[in-house]
Amino acid sequence: MLRRMLTVTASVVVAVAGFVGTAQAGPASPSSVQTCGFYVSSATAWYNHCGTTNVLVRVDVAGGGSGNDYCAIVHPGLNPLGASGQILNAYYLSTGRCNI
Repeated sequence: MLRRMLTVTASVVVAVAGFVGTAQAGPASPSSVQTCGFYVSSATAWYNHCGTTNVLVRVDVAGGGSGNDYCAIVHPGLNPLGASGQILNAYYLSTGRCNI
């Protein structure tokens, strides 16, 4: 589980670094989205956390049943989760525990 969370964190850092250079791409840019929670843009699945603290979310991944699902810590603002066709949903875990 720790390896998976570290991989997700590294992926988020890489995705955010790539996103910073394209934030002015146009109206489809995730930076213009006001929706809180999970949403999908043309290429990426996102979790827009509108709170002020880090929270834990469960990410439902396509294929493999719940065996591919994972939990991730998201920070305030936009958090890329993966490719839009691979992520089905993400939701806040009010218990603060990941039971996968």
